[in-house]
Amino acid sequence: MVVSVIVNLSIGPKPSVVIDFKGLENEKYYVTLLSEVSSTGPHSAIDEHRNNQRYHKGDEGYKIWEKFASYKDKDG
Repeated sequence: MVVSVIVNLSIGPKPSVVIDFKGLENEKYYVTLLSEVSSTGPHSAIDEHRNNQRYHKGDEGYKIWEKFASYKDKDG
């Protein structure tokens, strides 16, 4: 018996960023990277992307995430 399976994968380096915040060691703070693309940034955590939602109402941090996701800069 022979079984065939199609597999798609992505190899190689991926874009990344490292941000260090100094002087906030004893503080609680929230950070996100904003993006115009709906598949990245805080938008990627909502249920528009089937089975990819990371926050639900009532979750700890939901209100903070909601503020990030609803942020509009001067370009919209």
